[in-house]
Amino acid sequence: MHVPLLLDADALNILADHPLFHSVRSRYLVTVCTPHPGECARLLQTTISSFESARPQATMELTKKIGAIVVLKGRYTIIAFPNGN
Repeated sequence: MHVPLLLDADALNILADHPLFHSVRSRYLVTVCTPHPGECARLLQTTISSFESARPQATMELTKKIGAIVVLKGRYTIIAFPNGN
């Protein structure tokens, strides 16, 4: 059975602490991450101000890095897909 996976809150902290964790799950299974800017910055190993200065590009960088759909929470929500959309 192919069950979608949603990663939020502490699951994102685990992913930030164990960067290869995402490779355990097949990139062909739907995975959605819902970070806020601070979590995104941690996942990309950058600062929040650096991340915020290029939100769309940094969100796309994250989605390609982890192979998951990223729903960036904040004043303006950004949704990025691993295929570049």
